[in-house]
Amino acid sequence: LCGQPMTMIGPTGLTFAYVTALWGLCQTFGWPFLSLYAWTGIWCSGLLALLACGGACSLVSLVTQFTDDVFNGLIVITFLATACRNIAAPFAAAGMDKTVPFLDAGIALGTFAVAALCNAARSGPYFRPVIRNLLADFGPVIAMVTATVAARYSSIASVASVNGLAVPSVFDLGRPLLVPLLPSGGVPLWVPAAAVVPALLLTLLFFLDQNITSRVVNNPSNGLRKGATYHLDLLVVAGITLALSLMGLPWMVAATVQSLSHVRAMATATPPSDGATSAAGKPSGEGVETRLT
Repeated sequence: LCGQPMTMIGPTGLTFAYVTALWGLCQTFGWPFLSLYAWTGIWCSGLLALLACGGACSLVSLVTQFTDDVFNGLIVITFLATACRNIAAPFAAAGMDKTVPFLDAGIALGTFAVAALCNAARSGPYFRPVIRNLLADFGPVIAMVTATVAARYSSIASVASVNGLAVPSVFDLGRPLLVPLLPSGGVPLWVPAAAVVPALLLTLLFFLDQNITSRVVNNPSNGLRKGATYHLDLLVVAGITLALSLMGLPWMVAATVQSLSHVRAMATATPPSDGATSAAGKPSGEGVETRLT
């Protein structure tokens, strides 16, 4: 349905921070979170549709490289703050024995180191270009698999048990699929009106996130042949936001990191004519535009 298939959508760090703040607000004042969440998304989807149909995405022409850098910097800060908080939390919760927190921190830092090494392989002198590109494209996957195997290795498991991802045995929301929205479902009358203010903030976040990410993806340096479709993409995001809000599922919008990784992974690498490595190790050439990935 979208116009630019190279832009990947998903839950982003800024969206996670927003939902966390909304959850904390509901916990503090005893408000129904799911109903407020759903109404916030409904108002947001309507506002996004109005912006898309009204041509507001044309404002992206005023966005400069400085704006891109500031927005990407906010994303980096959000990821770093979350990672540092997750590494530091076990130390505060542990007693005198800090073995498990140190193992957690070591595995986390090792995961980052392996991913960084794989990413640097693209511009390195070792291996053939095909292998270097594979290592760089699948660096995060290689790092996570390596860390998982290391955490389950007998020498480490004998020292301490590293907690893994908690996966439920049965896939079940534990509630009806559709979130109650009306007073007949036990929702206070003031919830739809109270959701307008957080919806305005969410609309601003989604509008900037979607359009700035699309602008970065559509940059001429990526070699994409298809033209930009900012209005259509924002309208599709509005429809997705509405559906996810009615079901109480995580909101999704253009994900900058995943989108750039997707564009880079689908690029046709062309070695420079002088045999040197391209700037910043980025592949040159045209991107393979597809709706299958």
